[in-house]
Amino acid sequence: MFATITDEPELTATTFFKRTQKKVNAIKLIDTSKITSKLFGAFSIPFCVVIDQKNIVRWKGNTADLTDQILQEIINSPSPIVTAEDNKTNTLLTAALSAPKKPAPITYFKFSAIKGTESGYAGGSSRGSAQSDYYEITKNNILLGDFLGELSGYSRAARFITNDSLKLKQLVSVDYISPFSRGYEQFAKEYEDRFIPKKPRTNYLLFLLQNTFNFDFKIIEKEMNAYEMVVINQKKLDNFKSLQKGHSSFSDDYFPKFEIVGYKLNAISQQLESSFKKIILNNIVNEDNYDLSLDITNLKTLNQTLAFHGLQLKEINAMVKMVEIDFK
Repeated sequence: MFATITDEPELTATTFFKRTQKKVNAIKLIDTSKITSKLFGAFSIPFCVVIDQKNIVRWKGNTADLTDQILQEIINSPSPIVTAEDNKTNTLLTAALSAPKKPAPITYFKFSAIKGTESGYAGGSSRGSAQSDYYEITKNNILLGDFLGELSGYSRAARFITNDSLKLKQLVSVDYISPFSRGYEQFAKEYEDRFIPKKPRTNYLLFLLQNTFNFDFKIIEKEMNAYEMVVINQKKLDNFKSLQKGHSSFSDDYFPKFEIVGYKLNAISQQLESSFKKIILNNIVNEDNYDLSLDITNLKTLNQTLAFHGLQLKEINAMVKMVEIDFK
């Protein structure tokens, strides 16, 4: 069996299923004391635990990271044989209470960038300012194009122009800690608006990357066909204001259907650009967060599901910002 642990109020959960017309079969677990979360070592919410018939934890982690492949591997692999002695280290309690690793000491500046490997671990983490200016980021075996898209905020699928698409597909591993107070002023003015406005630390990382992997990075403007997201029914849209505070997620477990939780409309447009692979502009002045369920099978299904939430895409001709990457 598997269970997912959440700290959302019951009203939030019932409202979500009612308004989205979704159904779920689940075991109700109330954990107001947080004892269950602590025993399983839940480090984020929602958190998922998979337990086999012998009451052995086979997997635990972020709910969003639990894939069909992981479940199939658990189902197809034999359950470990547990002796009385082994049970001391294999019980749920002991597994959950294992000592956490001590965090690595933070230095004032660090940068390394190498080519990744097909067999290596893929993943990473990042931290940034309120303005999304990255001051610490680690990536293992990520496609260079995807990484540049993440740093720049522009979709690789819709907004990249390059003279060598194969090089954008090379795997890279990057470890970066930007200067903080010590040494920060020395480059802040120079890199403040070099690539992305008001993001000196991110711009400095882009500068280091283009020197390491031998390319030129530029933001340009081109006149071209695009789509614009518009509001067609404000009352409908208001019904889908986010039920949660301080939480956001973008799930494509059932691609081409998406579950979007806790995002502003501008961020939703950016997410759709990457998935739908079309340029989507957004001039809506709205700072509210929304929860949407969308289907990007084609333009018709996307507009149908957008209309359900009071939104629509219309085709326009406009000046569009693009990322130009020229390898030397």
